[in-house]
Amino acid sequence: MASKTINGKAFEFALLNEFLNRLSAITTVTVIENEPYKTAKKCFNSFNEDEHGQYSLVSSFAVNLLSGTKITEPD
Repeated sequence: MASKTINGKAFEFALLNEFLNRLSAITTVTVIENEPYKTAKKCFNSFNEDEHGQYSLVSSFAVNLLSGTKITEPD
């Protein structure tokens, strides 16, 4: 699999996790662990913990943007 594809799938998985975390706080959410899910998870898990953190941070920003949550600079 090409590195751009692996990066994209890893980001998809990080986005899914961020949406899951946010939505689970307000409703019941079920993730269907089908083949695309397994592929994205495998790609995400191919990175180390530091990279997981980067993917999680960027996906959090993306979810904030998509949900209309205001993003502010830290003081």
